[in-house]
Amino acid sequence: FKPVNRTTNFGTSQDAKQFTVYFDGQEKDKFETYFGALSLNYNHSKSSNFTLLASGYLTNELVAYDISGEYWLDQAGTTGSSGETIGGELGVGRYHEHARNRLKASVYSLSLKGNTGLAGHNLSYGVSFNHEKIHDRSREWELRDSAGYSLPSTGDAVHVIYNLSSRQDFASNRVAFFAQDTYKINSSLGLFSFNGGVRLSYWDFNKELLLSPRVNVSFIPEANNSFALRFATGLYYQSPFYKEYRMPVVDTD
Repeated sequence: FKPVNRTTNFGTSQDAKQFTVYFDGQEKDKFETYFGALSLNYNHSKSSNFTLLASGYLTNELVAYDISGEYWLDQAGTTGSSGETIGGELGVGRYHEHARNRLKASVYSLSLKGNTGLAGHNLSYGVSFNHEKIHDRSREWELRDSAGYSLPSTGDAVHVIYNLSSRQDFASNRVAFFAQDTYKINSSLGLFSFNGGVRLSYWDFNKELLLSPRVNVSFIPEANNSFALRFATGLYYQSPFYKEYRMPVVDTD
């Protein structure tokens, strides 16, 4: 990505201004994603079957940019109330943004799922294990120069207005178990369908154990099977991934 120069005029006919920004530099990003899975199915009997699923997910992200900009604020050439021409420079400044950010993440998953029919009930159950590895490097800073002074100006040192440095390497594991039952009753009033289940998950990153129950009841009346009534409720937790829970820590020293 390469920015382009831009000139903007604003104000009134009696007080017109012109803002111009000259850019230099570019941003080069790279995003790679790989995914693969292997599934094995086993029919134990007419009423039971099992699925073993192994999968892997890899991502490699690189964000690199050096972009500098110089801005000029001018009083545009306008005619004043007495007929004189008004114009000239009002301000000038410069900034430079730099970043070298890299993120590598890998997620490996192994799960076993099963379905069993038992006396009118359809039981579904499974267990899964996820292993995650994160490699994160962030280097960012922004320099702002206004009228020859680097901001913020202290008088005894050169400071940048923004700086970020991060280095993270860690791995974590997630384990989950679920079970649900579906049962149908065909009566003179219509077809009732009941579905209830529970999911139990644990993440060793924050040592948190989550319980997510749910229930679903539906009814199709015999008098008019074009209609279906449904009631559902439950509790669901969506665990975050790395980018969602990382947070900058400000160093005040």
